[in-house]
Amino acid sequence: MFNPTVYIVDDCSINHLFLKMFLNETKVDFHLRAFLDPEMGIKQLLAEAKPCLIILDINMPNLNGWDFLNVLKSHSVYHPVVVASSSNTVDDMQHLKLHQKVVSYIQKPFNRNRIVRILKEQLLLLGKNEILIAKS
Repeated sequence: MFNPTVYIVDDCSINHLFLKMFLNETKVDFHLRAFLDPEMGIKQLLAEAKPCLIILDINMPNLNGWDFLNVLKSHSVYHPVVVASSSNTVDDMQHLKLHQKVVSYIQKPFNRNRIVRILKEQLLLLGKNEILIAKS
């Protein structure tokens, strides 16, 4: 059975707690890797060979979410990304469209039902894609 890895990359530990709780509510088995420092998250992701889901904040010090996505893209790493951010400016919404692996945007503060639904859908989709790859 495929248990996807979920990366939480957010500089706020409170958001980590909420996201872990919401992920547990999906009732999907997963492995969790959480990073307060986006640069540490990048290093781990680049070393990771198997597919994963990334939950990414945009507004972080040192390395923001846009830079994080650009680093992944420059290394040809294309894992699905759920952006979780308090920012909803027109510029940010346009910027989201430039990153083809951003599969969803979740506005902070979190809406529990919406985020659980989105995370469950993405985890199940990731598992289905892994099964299809293994069969081919």
